[in-house]
Amino acid sequence: MAVLTRIIAVVTTWLLVGALAASCAGTGAKNNTERSVQSPRQGVAIFRSSTFHFSWYRDVEPVEANLERCVSDAIGENFAGLQYIPRSQFCKVAFPNLPVESAPLQLESIRVLLEEPKFQKRLQSMNLRYIIYVGGKTETLAADHWWVGGGGYMAATAVGASWWEKESYVSALIFDLQNTGDSQTVEQTTAGTSWVGGLLPFAVGMPANTEDRACRNIGERVVEALTTARNMEVQQ
Repeated sequence: MAVLTRIIAVVTTWLLVGALAASCAGTGAKNNTERSVQSPRQGVAIFRSSTFHFSWYRDVEPVEANLERCVSDAIGENFAGLQYIPRSQFCKVAFPNLPVESAPLQLESIRVLLEEPKFQKRLQSMNLRYIIYVGGKTETLAADHWWVGGGGYMAATAVGASWWEKESYVSALIFDLQNTGDSQTVEQTTAGTSWVGGLLPFAVGMPANTEDRACRNIGERVVEALTTARNMEVQQ
C-alpha cells in the first residue's frame, strides 16, 4: 500500500510540473505576441524624383527602369523590420482630401511638408520611418557605325557593325523621419557598350543594359547606407 501511495505521489508531482511548464510556455508565447504587436514594422515610401528629365536633348533621357521596385525589393530582402508602403496607401493617409494623381509628392513639396506638425502626425500613423526619392539619367557618350552596301547605314541590305557607349547615372535621397532633418544621398554610375553587326536584315547584337544594372546596384547602395545608419543607432 505504501508503494502504491508513493507511485501516486510521484505521478501527481510530474503532472503538476508538466502543467506549470505548459502554463509558462503559453505565457511566453503570449508575451512574444504582445511584443510583436507593440513593435510593428516601420514603413518605407519610395517615389520617383523628377530631377533627371533631359528629354529636350535626344542623347540624354530619364532612366526607364523601375527604380522604385529595385530599391523596395532590396530593402525587403535585407530588413525584416521594414515594409514598403505603396504610393496609393501613402497618399490616402498623407493627403486624405486629394486624389492620388493630385498629391504633391514632388521632392520640393515634401521637403516643406515635413516641417508641418499635422503632416508629421499623419506619417506617424503609418509608422513611416523613411521616404526615399530615386531618379536617374542615361546618356549616349559616343557612337560609331560602319556599314557597306545598299545605301550604307540602316539600308535594306548592308554588312557592317554599329556600337555605342552608354552611361546610366542613378541616385537616391533618403529621408530619415525618426531623426528629423537627417538625410543622405547615394549614387551609382554604370557604363557599358551596346553593339549590333551582321548582314542586314540578319544581324546579332548585345545591349549594354546599363539601366537594369544601375537599378540593381542602387538598391544595394541604399541597403548599405541604411545598414550603416541603423548599426550606428544601436551603438549609441
